[in-house]
Amino acid sequence: MIEMGQVLLKLDDEHEGLLRKLSKEEFDSVKGSLTKVIQNALDEYHQKKIRQKERIQALKELDELTKKHEKKLKIGYKFKREDAYEDRLNRF
Repeated sequence: MIEMGQVLLKLDDEHEGLLRKLSKEEFDSVKGSLTKVIQNALDEYHQKKIRQKERIQALKELDELTKKHEKKLKIGYKFKREDAYEDRLNRF
């Protein structure tokens, strides 16, 4: 059996209206729809935080790799059109 907790929320009129509007749009205001809207919002927020942590970790790893291979990388290299077409021009 699943135990469910109860939480009392105090929302201002604007947010309560938004909650009820989302409930009506998503679930046709059936019983439990307010709960479903809040649960979905919490799930999305949690996933957003997880993705944010993953992105931060990936950026840290990229920064470490960049520092490790700094001399091998052409940082600040400016693209020259001639470099891309050099082989083609030499063929003719």
